[in-house]
Amino acid sequence: MVDNTMDGGSSAGLADQVKQQTQQAVDQAQDAASKVLDLAKTQFRSQLENQKNRVAGSVGSIASALRQAGQQLEGQNLGIVGQYAYSAANELDQLNGYIQRKRVDDLIVEAEDMARAHPEIFVGGAFALGLLAARFFKSSREALDGRNRALAPRDYNGADDVAPYLSARSVNEGSATYAG
Repeated sequence: MVDNTMDGGSSAGLADQVKQQTQQAVDQAQDAASKVLDLAKTQFRSQLENQKNRVAGSVGSIASALRQAGQQLEGQNLGIVGQYAYSAANELDQLNGYIQRKRVDDLIVEAEDMARAHPEIFVGGAFALGLLAARFFKSSREALDGRNRALAPRDYNGADDVAPYLSARSVNEGSATYAG
């Protein structure tokens, strides 16, 4: 006969051992998750920094183009328009410098603060960006549709896509002038 009873001391020791191993596993999992999260944050900040630099470069390029346009406009005796172009270029240069000087974290905090202080501007800006995105996607689709129509096969009357509907027999009998 087997004695299935255990004394209280050995079962408590086993429970403590299991509890300790479980806690170690939880601690290891938390450490691993923390390291993965830190790596993701670092990569995200790096990508944001790259994007910030790209935006600053684009703003600088636009400022330079406006300055050149201002020079050309002044050469064409459109001085007042040229002055507006210079003024806009100077403002963009200031924006470019501001973006370059600030850290990504600071820019995020300032954007959040502005959104809290002036939610109407933030919502209006989001709405305007949405309209621009919709217009962009619509024009992209229209351009793609137009290009697809231009590449589609045509019959002698200019009708689209008739070739797939003509049978080989009708083409051979001369009922259509398709030279496929």
